Amino acid sequence: MRRSLKSDDVPLAFALPSNPQQPGQPVVDLHGRFCGWLWKRTPRFSDTDKPGIRRLITGRFHASVFQKRWFQYSPVTQHLEYYREQPLGSSESMRPAGVIALKSISELRETSLDAADATAPTRWVFDVVCNSRVYSLCAADESAKDAWVAALGDAIRKVRGSGCKNKT
Repeated sequence: MRRSLKSDDVPLAFALPSNPQQPGQPVVDLHGRFCGWLWKRTPRFSDTDKPGIRRLITGRFHASVFQKRWFQYSPVTQHLEYYREQPLGSSESMRPAGVIALKSISELRETSLDAADATAPTRWVFDVVCNSRVYSLCAADESAKDAWVAALGDAIRKVRGSGCKNKT
């Protein structure tokens, strides 16, 4: 459900650049969630969390495509959630398109553009490696990528101790 924005409607937590639909620098909202726009690569055939036959039937098995998603990490839930649209106000009113449990992340790594694919919108790509899937994420610029990798790395270390490797 889409809600129109009025200037007095917008929470201060989401004071993003003039065009809130454009990826840019992540922010920390009033609830302590680290959030912002990133591009996410569509699932690969080898990802075990998305059955390949389902993608073949629905037509979602195709070459690498990056889709813009609103990501937010909540220290309370210890999940990295992503949405098709930016939740306005409380994110409880919208259902996430996907959830990544921090406990399932085994590694964060920087990815070269060649490995990520030429379809990446920018060259600042990093991978979130989980048990069943590798999430390739693309940031708007190098500082945004560094901010996401640092925030996720810190959060993972807090959740799991020092069990996560951070290769940047």
